[in-house]
Amino acid sequence: ESLTTRFPVLERYLNPYGAMQGGMVAAAVDNTLGPLSMLVAPPNVTRRLEMKYSRPVTTDLEFITVTAKLVHREGR
Repeated sequence: ESLTTRFPVLERYLNPYGAMQGGMVAAAVDNTLGPLSMLVAPPNVTRRLEMKYSRPVTTDLEFITVTAKLVHREGR
């Protein structure tokens, strides 16, 4: 089970260095993980989201593509 979304890289999302703000990238990730989790589990919220950025997102890209994939399911 997976979900793929696209988010625009807009000028208003850029930091002073010309890269998309990390919080906006994290929001794109969370806004992909959240809907997938609602499809595969009871209603829930994000408790923790840890990001490691490998390179900046710039306006060279029109969109960023985020894919969330269920790798392991564990009951509570």
